[in-house]
Amino acid sequence: MINRIKKYWADNFGELPPKADELKFEFGDRWVRFHSLPESKRYANSESEYEQVLFRYNSLIKELFPYQSELFVVLTEYSNRSEPEHLEYKLLEIFPETEYWCSIQTNEEDDDPIYWHFHATKTGVEDSALNKLLRLVADDEISNVMLFCNESESLFHPYDGGSDCILSSVEHRNRLEGKFSNWLSAHPEGL
Repeated sequence: MINRIKKYWADNFGELPPKADELKFEFGDRWVRFHSLPESKRYANSESEYEQVLFRYNSLIKELFPYQSELFVVLTEYSNRSEPEHLEYKLLEIFPETEYWCSIQTNEEDDDPIYWHFHATKTGVEDSALNKLLRLVADDEISNVMLFCNESESLFHPYDGGSDCILSSVEHRNRLEGKFSNWLSAHPEGL
């Protein structure tokens, strides 16, 4: 699995580190952001709002990835050690079989290093584990989650408050943007 992830990443993102929140700067012409709740509300306060958040996440996932595709899920561990230790227990409960992918140091100038260790697993578009993961993301309990698959050149990065999508082309981005235009930000830069 990790070799397939490495190939996908190299083919689509070259030498860039897998820091999901920075990809929009490198691929701005293929990037679009959608908000998870009406009026750009960031966090859900009721079950009906959680249903809306999950509906929006899942609608985008189904639009980006073929129904039967095997999705790669990238999960991030943060540490002050250069070697990965372990993913948070709540992630291992959802995805007990993960593999270590790679690590990067994010603050090379500082005396106290911070490392991001990336782990990956597989799931399906309709897997109930995905909703458990997305709920943790929506509550800002985990971050830097990415979904992608070999059958699509698109990448999905959910975060608390919305999701960033990097599409295969400007045309693909424009189609997705048009289909879900009610979920776009009113911010002039799309943030």
